[in-house]
Amino acid sequence: MLIGSTPELGGAYAQFMLLTESALLKVDRDLPSEAARFCRAFGFAVHAVNRSGVTVDDAAVLFPPGPIGLTIAAVLKAGGLDVIVALTYPPWGELATAMGASQVIDGVARGLSRQQRWPNRARAW
Repeated sequence: MLIGSTPELGGAYAQFMLLTESALLKVDRDLPSEAARFCRAFGFAVHAVNRSGVTVDDAAVLFPPGPIGLTIAAVLKAGGLDVIVALTYPPWGELATAMGASQVIDGVARGLSRQQRWPNRARAW
């Protein structure tokens, strides 16, 4: 199954898909498909971290972390940052730790919500 799309298609979960060459990523035949499926997510995560401007002197707080957010946690950790993950879905705590979170907190118990507005925003792009 292919997951992804070109901008013209708007998204798809399909067995077959028409893609432009620029949307494709060459993967070595020796790379197991279990590892290859993370190439796009990690590429996105590296791009997000690079654009954020964080340095090793910073700490990163991810809230709420979905699959891409947890991938970003792994990239931040690999870069030597302290990564704090505030969960809205507690069962992901173990996964957040495995992906690099040095601290996992229950965002709901601390009164955080997805709709919360942040008047003093952290550095963002």
